[in-house]
Amino acid sequence: MGIGQLFAGFAIPAASPVVAVGEAAIDRTPLAVKDWATSTFGTDDKTVLLAGVLIVVFLYSMLVGVLAMRRLALGFIGLAIFAGLGLAAALTRPDATASYAVPTIFGAIAGAIVLMGAPSFGGGGVSQRLHWWVPAFRCEAQRQTLRDCGNGVRMAA
Repeated sequence: MGIGQLFAGFAIPAASPVVAVGEAAIDRTPLAVKDWATSTFGTDDKTVLLAGVLIVVFLYSMLVGVLAMRRLALGFIGLAIFAGLGLAAALTRPDATASYAVPTIFGAIAGAIVLMGAPSFGGGGVSQRLHWWVPAFRCEAQRQTLRDCGNGVRMAA
């Protein structure tokens, strides 16, 4: 997602995956909910919505990372769903052109590269590098949990 944001910043800021998904969510929000958000958060209602989108994306990415550690194909399926939603949101904006897909595509490619290297990223994961000096990491269950969470955080980045 970070790579997608970076490409959007250089090319078309409106094509940012986060902005596109946030605006698509705003467009599909019922009027009563929009009125409540405006009365509750004032002019910061869109900022709150974008923060909510980022939180959901982060949690989803962690889930995909954990699933990818169990079965790599599940990670790629999760990434494909994520990229599909980003593409749909970007390309259905009223003023969208085909170039609006570029940031999401590059973000998905970067995610796939990270996902392919996740099981052996950094010589077997953070837990194996810490194993020699932190006794708590000697328990396999703890190492697996740390590895899963680390992969989820890498996917979120």
